[in-house]
Amino acid sequence: MSSPLYSTGDTVVLKGGLFRKAETALTCRIASVLPEAQGVVQYRVRFGDETFERRVTESDIDRTATTAPKGQERPASPSATSSWVNLNTIKIRK
Repeated sequence: MSSPLYSTGDTVVLKGGLFRKAETALTCRIASVLPEAQGVVQYRVRFGDETFERRVTESDIDRTATTAPKGQERPASPSATSSWVNLNTIKIRK
């Protein structure tokens, strides 16, 4: 179980993606930290011009553009970058 890197009230920058246009603002404020799901930390965020909140994962946050709070830097967990299938545990019978 990994601990969240950001806390409530922090301002973060999201990565651009398929549903996020480059001309829209990608900066948002973390409204709350959600429970971890499948080893991935989740956050509820709100953009300044919206009246609703969105759920994002920690992998959606651009770490290079976001300044992390001091003393809370942690390396990317291998479980977040690897598949949920562990190929070393698969046994094949002949």
